[in-house]
Parts: sequence; C-alpha cells; structure tokens
Amino acid sequence: MVFVRGASGRVVGFEILAEDHLDRRHRKVFVPRGEALAVSGEALVVPAHAQHFVADDLPSFAAQAEAFLTHTRRPGGGRPS
Repeated sequence: MVFVRGASGRVVGFEILAEDHLDRRHRKVFVPRGEALAVSGEALVVPAHAQHFVADDLPSFAAQAEAFLTHTRRPGGGRPS
C-alpha cells in the first residue's frame, strides 16, 4: 500500500505484480486506488481507467496519482479516454 504522509494516512495506491494488461514483463508497478476501494487478500479492484496512470517507481507515482485524482474529479472523468 502507498500512504499519504501526515495525519491522514490515506491509502492512495498499491504496489502490485502487473499482469499482461498493465505490463507484459510482469514487473512490480504502482497503481492508484479509486474512490470505491475493493480489496481482499487475493484481489484488488480498481477502475479500468487507472491503467493509464500506472507508474514504475514511487517518485513518478506521486505525479500519476495526482493526475488520476484530477482525471476522476472532472465531469465524465471516470470514463476511459
């Protein structure tokens, strides 16, 4: 899990082992979480458009997570472009 520093401790993303639709090399990547969080010990459900905001490392993930939030807050932003 990736948390925001400070008092909120809000979860903003996850580090996962990517499957083919995210990364054909099956590397570990960071994916932003959606507003509605569905996660268990075996599955993580994120919005389909989150795949456009995946990052390879934490420094670039910060920018991608912010872009994801901006995108989803726009009218119609939840739809893939």
